[in-house]
Amino acid sequence: LIVPFLRKTSMPFLLTFSIDPSLGRLDYESLTEQAKMEILVGHLHPRIQSGFQDDSGHFLDISDWPGVTLDDDGYVSVIEWAIPDGEETIFEEPGKIRLEWLPDHVVDFNIANERWEGELDLRK
Repeated sequence: LIVPFLRKTSMPFLLTFSIDPSLGRLDYESLTEQAKMEILVGHLHPRIQSGFQDDSGHFLDISDWPGVTLDDDGYVSVIEWAIPDGEETIFEEPGKIRLEWLPDHVVDFNIANERWEGELDLRK
């Protein structure tokens, strides 16, 4: 986009703007495990999110998240957020979980007995 810009001098200026189409897009591969996990729970009920946050509302390091296990290389390998029958936890609240942001190295993901919804595209 080229916009002519005239000042009260004898020399006109041209302003040039360029829009990078990749700006504003998240690249899954470039995100850290921490970022992927924060996006994963980003649409869950605020009460659930508070279980992963400090008193200021900032997300804790994923190594401190309840039910999350990291492998020796620091990748998320297990997410165990199932509610044992008869127990009350923060995980009871309904919400939408963004399964497309599940980290690549997860080998065990258990959210049984939850009232969450989400979709997983297995074609990817």
